[in-house]
Amino acid sequence: MKYTGLNFDIMDDQIVCWVELADAPKEIQAEAKRIDGKNFDKTCFGMCVVITMDDKECFVSEEAGEGNNIYYIDAYGNKNGFNVELSPDFYNDIFQKCLDEVFYTKTHCKTDCEYKGKIIAVYLDRLMSSKTISKIIQEDLNFSRNKQLFYVTDVKGDAVMSKMLDAPYPSGVYARFNREDIIGVVKKEFVPHRLLLKAKNMRNKTKKEKDNER
Repeated sequence: MKYTGLNFDIMDDQIVCWVELADAPKEIQAEAKRIDGKNFDKTCFGMCVVITMDDKECFVSEEAGEGNNIYYIDAYGNKNGFNVELSPDFYNDIFQKCLDEVFYTKTHCKTDCEYKGKIIAVYLDRLMSSKTISKIIQEDLNFSRNKQLFYVTDVKGDAVMSKMLDAPYPSGVYARFNREDIIGVVKKEFVPHRLLLKAKNMRNKTKKEKDNER
């Protein structure tokens, strides 16, 4: 089987990922054809993966019945469950794809460069330990991983001073992190264009302020 995409929903303390799969085993496809007849679509297989918000643990939900790890969505929208023998590597790959889609991870970052003047991603559990930032994240009903993004204004030893890029307040949200709290500098292709522009404006403002001090 192969991964083709996913959607996800926020459910209080967990995230439910609806993973889209294709190329199910022939015997499973045959059973799905029996269920759906001429409406059969080989791309309508899926898996339900649950991610816990606190520790980002992933597991497969038996969405389509006990003992089933995948399902086929028929023409009526019903999930018909099947049990398919899948390797640990397949599960690990699916879990990582879910994490990479929902959160910023090391996949999206460079870890071997300086932070000052760059956009960094911070581990979610570190953000949740801050009362102000955790409140912002919890009030974001649609949960956006953009809340993990910060523009670094200064670095002093192990201390990293930064400003939240996707803050809901006009005055912004400032935060101090230790290097161990930071995943890395986010690659440009993974940062929304509007936040790249916001970081550029912050960078230009800082440069202008320094020029005025001279």
